[in-house]
Amino acid sequence: MKIHQNKKTMFLKFATLTIFLSLVSVEAVAQKQRSKPEVLLAGDSWGSFLCSAEGYPETIKKLRIRNLAQTADCDLTTDSGIEAREWLGSNAHKEVLKKINDRHSAVKFIHLSLGGNDLISFWHKNLSTDQEIEIFERNFLTIHQIAQTYLNAKPHIKVILSGYDFPRFTHNHKISKYRKILEKMGSPSPGELNSALVRYHDYIERRFRSNAAYQSRMFVIHHLGLGHYYLGIPDAGVPAGRTLHPDQISTLQSPNAVGGDVNYMSAKKWMTHWIGGLYDAFHLSDEGHQFLAEHVYRNIIQHQ
Repeated sequence: MKIHQNKKTMFLKFATLTIFLSLVSVEAVAQKQRSKPEVLLAGDSWGSFLCSAEGYPETIKKLRIRNLAQTADCDLTTDSGIEAREWLGSNAHKEVLKKINDRHSAVKFIHLSLGGNDLISFWHKNLSTDQEIEIFERNFLTIHQIAQTYLNAKPHIKVILSGYDFPRFTHNHKISKYRKILEKMGSPSPGELNSALVRYHDYIERRFRSNAAYQSRMFVIHHLGLGHYYLGIPDAGVPAGRTLHPDQISTLQSPNAVGGDVNYMSAKKWMTHWIGGLYDAFHLSDEGHQFLAEHVYRNIIQHQ
């Protein structure tokens, strides 16, 4: 009877030890995952589409990156359709603060996509130079306040303001919303609209660069010409791979370098496709967003 009790006691001790070691192992794995620097997606539809396309997870897998992860629940830190001027009062902004202030937070980079909706709401092709600059400056001041909020929250965090690629607005677009947006902007040609995007990025990037406090913690990158490289310019008969390589588009050394041809729209296949064969005029396909994440990683994140 005593021998049986000893065996039972030894079994219980062994089971307890096994459970304890398992818990330690799980916690070690979790701690290791938490220790990886993370990129947190925040902002408008270009952030939420990047989230649903799993742009960073796919890039991490494709390039076999071992020292980077994406912060979970990016659907909570992005808000399609939101304008920069609305951001600080949004639930998505509150969720960003919650995540970066968490004591276990491993967030190192905030991929911020804001300003595009504000721009197309107020820009018109017939604006004077002074009127256009007024819109650009208003956007800058708003985004500056947002970026400063995050930079002040955590001294190690870096903010990457991610811009846009050439859209595909047309006068006969099958989605009425996009026809109306084009009309509201004065029905600009692709060259007029794309050139405005180039000027907008140049202005925002220069304004941030002029502030010494942002030199090592605030980055501005655009993706103008990314689609032209990967899918070519069908409207001009230019095949893929003939325009400026993404590694040379909007780099740390040359943040205003533009790829592709500003006179042409992005290819239909570069844009998000909806049910019924409809394509988006502004948002990229899943593959496009994955190339966008890779662009940010190669041109900024891997150098930090």
